[in-house]
Amino acid sequence: VHEDTKIALGAKVTKIDRSLPGKVIVSYIQDGAFKQVTTDTTAVTVPLGVLKHGDIEFYPPLNAAKQAAIDGMYFGNLEKISMHWDEAFWPTDLEWLGMMTPKLSTTGIYTGFLNPTALNGGTPIMVGWIAGDDARAVLNANDDEGILSNELANLRSMFPSMTVPRPKMFRVSRWCQDEFARGSYTVKQAKRSFKADAAALQASEGRVFFAGEATGSGYPGTTEAAYSSGTRVAMSLEMAIKCV
Repeated sequence: VHEDTKIALGAKVTKIDRSLPGKVIVSYIQDGAFKQVTTDTTAVTVPLGVLKHGDIEFYPPLNAAKQAAIDGMYFGNLEKISMHWDEAFWPTDLEWLGMMTPKLSTTGIYTGFLNPTALNGGTPIMVGWIAGDDARAVLNANDDEGILSNELANLRSMFPSMTVPRPKMFRVSRWCQDEFARGSYTVKQAKRSFKADAAALQASEGRVFFAGEATGSGYPGTTEAAYSSGTRVAMSLEMAIKCV
């Protein structure tokens, strides 16, 4: 970042107004105060979940094709609990471990585990996964301690002959409850063309440009899609500024 670059931290954008010819007015809240900045161009990089929730007002409203893409695309939930122990009690040579539960309704409730221990230099870490509607329901019904308790019960069922202690550190992700995310990443849907949706979503609106993994050409939910979209928009911003 250039030393002269001004970055407003803790600023929540509430409105993007492109009604003035050649200008964009961005309204935001910072430290409880309402502020505005007038720009030549603007890049919108918020997750699809934020656009779907309508947290940012666009004036004039977004075109019908873009709004239809936002409304029709699916923004999924994928949450994790990362746990760190002093010693591993599980087979560290297996990258993934899974648990079969007696009831179908509980299969998938933090029963899939990523084991990165062999990939991170031997640090004993295990990551429990939960996705979809289950993720939102479980997170809404439990605090972090409740989720850890359920996770430890699953692990003790998987390794009944081992002592499974409480991890020395753990963290639960809550992307679906984060107002600046409202989910994890875009998911392709049956009977919808992701290519067409992404094309509509990435199309510029005057001097307002759109980037993010949901605007990618075919790899939603990946860093590659987000990065490539950012590169695309950066080039568009540069060209737009040169034409001012």
